Amino acid sequence: MARHCFPTGFQLQYCEIPAEDRCVFCVCSEKVDHILLCPFARTVWDVVKEHVQIKLSRGSFLDMKQWSFEFLDRVSPIQTNTMVVTVLASMGRKKRCQKQK
Repeated sequence: MARHCFPTGFQLQYCEIPAEDRCVFCVCSEKVDHILLCPFARTVWDVVKEHVQIKLSRGSFLDMKQWSFEFLDRVSPIQTNTMVVTVLASMGRKKRCQKQK
């Protein structure tokens, strides 16, 4: 599900699109799970959680696909929308920072 839909650096390279596969904020490999685990992403999620009641349960994270299904099973539509918008906005910010470097 979410494994191939977000344009992470890793995914872009996999599709043979020139891109940096390292996160501009922490220099780790930017795979889809990085959306939840990066220090930058953690900060973004902490701010989001101040405004929308949402529990990510990152402690139980082992696999993005499994985590996504479990997340969608337990949250409301507004929480699902919050997740999607936050992920896309966070990734957009990272891409803008990459272009500035």
